[in-house]
Amino acid sequence: MTMTVISDPDHPQYDQLTQVDDLDAATLWALQARARQQQKGLIASVANPISRGFLADNGFESVSQTYVATLNIRDFSPVANVDYDKWLFGHQDFDPEYSIVRLAKQHVVAAILVFKAGEDYELQWTFGDDVTTLHELWRDLLGILPVGSRLQAVFESTDVLAMSVYEMFNWHNTQSVQTTMIWHDTANNLRII
Repeated sequence: MTMTVISDPDHPQYDQLTQVDDLDAATLWALQARARQQQKGLIASVANPISRGFLADNGFESVSQTYVATLNIRDFSPVANVDYDKWLFGHQDFDPEYSIVRLAKQHVVAAILVFKAGEDYELQWTFGDDVTTLHELWRDLLGILPVGSRLQAVFESTDVLAMSVYEMFNWHNTQSVQTTMIWHDTANNLRII
């Protein structure tokens, strides 16, 4: 049983299930009993719809989805004379040439931080004051990234602004969508339909 559960340092009140696709009912019930004894919940990340249904039938609730995707950079109407200040964040892979920040009255209204990942780029963080401003900054970014390169990113369904970027452009999922599910000790795992 210890092979299928690890401690989750980000959520100490939950144990993380591993090998979810291999769980049978008896093992899951034993893990739930153990978690109940320790006054903890269980958390699992699943891509397989059968496993997702199995966990839902045993009291787990979906809380978020994670999309791992790649965007192929094409000629996207390059912006002339883009002159953004280069920020240094102390990470060796930080790419100040393609990370961009939009300021208004000395206030950061949108940002896209990009790291170099071999021949391609990796999105580390994006945010904005509003969807329109963020989308404008993304259009600028796609105009300055080298044509033929790829930008890799992970999007969490709980981040509304990031998901608007995911939905706006032609991202290609490189992995199955991962659903994060949580089990709390409620109603002895019985769902009321």
